[in-house]
Amino acid sequence: MSLSGVSEMSLSRRHQHRLFKRRAEEIENEFVVSVNECHSSTSQTKHLKITDQSNSNNSLNKLSDSENSFVCNNEFPVNDNNLDSDCASSFSCEYNIPCSSEKGLHEGSKNDLSTSVMKEQLIAWDLKYNIPNNATTDLLHILNPHFPALPLDSRTLFNTPRTCEIQSCCNGQFKYFGVKNVLISKLGTDFTPNYHPIMKQIAHNFSTQGLTLVTLSINVDGLPITSSSTKAFWPILGIVDKVIDKQPFVIGLYCGEKKPASINEFLRPFVDECLELEVNGIIVEGVKYAFRISCIVADAPARQFLKCIVSHCSSYACEKCIQEGVSYNRRMTRQVEKNKTLRTDESFLKI
Repeated sequence: MSLSGVSEMSLSRRHQHRLFKRRAEEIENEFVVSVNECHSSTSQTKHLKITDQSNSNNSLNKLSDSENSFVCNNEFPVNDNNLDSDCASSFSCEYNIPCSSEKGLHEGSKNDLSTSVMKEQLIAWDLKYNIPNNATTDLLHILNPHFPALPLDSRTLFNTPRTCEIQSCCNGQFKYFGVKNVLISKLGTDFTPNYHPIMKQIAHNFSTQGLTLVTLSINVDGLPITSSSTKAFWPILGIVDKVIDKQPFVIGLYCGEKKPASINEFLRPFVDECLELEVNGIIVEGVKYAFRISCIVADAPARQFLKCIVSHCSSYACEKCIQEGVSYNRRMTRQVEKNKTLRTDESFLKI
């Protein structure tokens, strides 16, 4: 047989490879076009199956007699029949083309990414780049014809609750999220071997009892919402000290025109839960963990608010010693004294 009227003996090996490569590209282009037009056509189209090019060095030899061509005296099989759904699926997976069906390009097919994985990736992408909810909703409407299982609204994607239990607190609103559920999810991650310096001895005491200590660092501070309003957030934040991924989480959130009037009412749910965890511990998958608060991180105004003491600008505002401050250039200053009187518990309560 001859190819395009050229004698078999007149073809060099290099020319044979060029002809084969050209023919393979034509077959591939015809197949891609047929896949793109398959969803809109009900007639059957003939496709040619392309074998894996990684094995072409062993079978890169000859086109079959049905194609009237030859290469290097070895047979190269060509399937001239209609490809079934499995063949189309393998080709589409190789070229990252979603499989098609009679109802649509993506309906009833097995995509590389399942719907659940797609949702997780969308959520991670939205949180990473802080995408507005309306933009996420528009994107979901664009993706829905191709991925019908995806929701049409960003609130459904993020499982946003329809209602939220908010309680009144100190002439404002307060929502308590809790500590225990977050700790249970964090205990499944890797821990670092180091403890907060204050908690090392306590951790050693628990280790003699066969318990692992889990400590929590707390932060409380004010956060203005807008510059045109006096409303502000006062969140209670926490970080699990031993986990490698130290991401703060919200324990409680207060919203009001000013900071909470009563620290006892503001911290009561948090204190009650921490006392319960310290007494009973946390049990995860049959393993019991001890719990303690390692430290509270706060600036001077927030520390004064949490400890119910005078402002840091007051004359006797020092928390460590009894020393009167001196006002200098409208600022409260304190001199360094070697023999200063330290505060006792009774004197601290009088601050």
